[in-house]
Amino acid sequence: MRRTEIRTFGILTRMIHDTHPVIGMSPGNSYFKEDKIEFLLNNLLEKYTEVTIMIADIPAISTYVALGYPKNRARTDKAIRNSNQLKNRVIRVLERTNIDKNRVHILDWETLVEPNKLYQDTYSSVEALYNENESFRNVCNDTTRLVLESSRNKIEDMDSAVNIAVHYLLSEFAFLEFAPELLKQKHITYVYHNNWPVYEDYISGVYDGVDKREYLGFRLLEHPEEMFIPLVQDIDLSENESALERIKRTGLIYTGYTEYDPAFIIEEGKKKGIFHDLLEKIASDNKFKVIWTEEIGYGAIVSALSERRFDIFASTVWPTEERKESALFSEPLYKSEVYMWKREKEPDVLSREPLRIAVKENDISDSIAKDYSSRENVYIEQLTDTKKLLEFVVTGRADVTFTEQGTAKLFNDTSTHKAVKASDEPVRVYDNSYIFRESEKELKVFFDTEIKRLKNEGFLEELFNKYIPDRSLYIFDN
Repeated sequence: MRRTEIRTFGILTRMIHDTHPVIGMSPGNSYFKEDKIEFLLNNLLEKYTEVTIMIADIPAISTYVALGYPKNRARTDKAIRNSNQLKNRVIRVLERTNIDKNRVHILDWETLVEPNKLYQDTYSSVEALYNENESFRNVCNDTTRLVLESSRNKIEDMDSAVNIAVHYLLSEFAFLEFAPELLKQKHITYVYHNNWPVYEDYISGVYDGVDKREYLGFRLLEHPEEMFIPLVQDIDLSENESALERIKRTGLIYTGYTEYDPAFIIEEGKKKGIFHDLLEKIASDNKFKVIWTEEIGYGAIVSALSERRFDIFASTVWPTEERKESALFSEPLYKSEVYMWKREKEPDVLSREPLRIAVKENDISDSIAKDYSSRENVYIEQLTDTKKLLEFVVTGRADVTFTEQGTAKLFNDTSTHKAVKASDEPVRVYDNSYIFRESEKELKVFFDTEIKRLKNEGFLEELFNKYIPDRSLYIFDN
């Protein structure tokens, strides 16, 4: 079979676009399986003309040396071999899919980066920052230490190993600094499946006071598998009977959830909260049992329901227009006013262009952000606590975000830096409801009836008093 050819930037004549995405793949990182590579390429090529894949195989030699391999084995048996395996996975994806191979470019580090004088000078500058700035040095060392500790290798002198392996991280920073020049692009966006705080702080000038976001960016792009943690395997939710029929027949309610105070709280492994306790009460009164099937991010709830991974989501979901198109919602338990939040003592952030908005993909924050034409979305991970949105704002990684007052109070109660409202009026008012599959009208009616019953009996009021000390943070029906 003729192998797919991958063109490198050494022989390309390129157009200048607003931004160019770079996927960083670490040799030996088991995350980058073929399905993940295909997902990344498909999603990025929907929005960008071309994609670069950067595999830092030569810098990775230092990581393997730190792990105890002789330098010759670290190079040939580990760094280069693992790099070639990654390249071959990309090639196989391109061979078996309709992805245009001419839009995907694997950068050869050894020939295009390592000998480049500008890269070497840039590396020297990054290394100088590492040596001179204690905060930058500490976070780089901590990041590197976590990588080494996650290996199975026994490391006798961890400090010495970190001093060797940190070269990999500094090399990545130096590459990204010099990538716009190498790739002939005005702006480079580094794409990864987790947040990368040290890099995000670096480009925003936390360590040297130089804001690099005019030419460097970061984009979080998660595979759907990262949006949930399955707790029960091989559930067959048959389409031959409705969810309510099956629940009554089996006595089991399959349930997804995510932590969101005060609706759903997890403390020391135990679940509680308004939505949790209400669901358990409804189940108990009807002699049902709740099966907690998976923890899931807000961006994947609707798709998980449609895939019949569970019957009901047991934390609050706000009925946005996008969600209402493909799901059903219960009677609301209470309402939330959503505000724009900024860092305290900040000038008028709304005048900034683009406005950096902290969001979760497909979440309410993402939905509201679409109202702003000149914006840059700064993503947090799906399974991250929603308060992380506010942390991004107060630490300068974003300008604003959108959330309710209760979440902001919980954040401000424990944060040194505070988030404040950017305006006096809420941007949205949302019902707090359970969510069901679009086809499960009978299940919705059943829950609506139970919610009304328990509201009339005073059970809901008991839950509000238990979990919401400050009733002014929400809106309640009389």
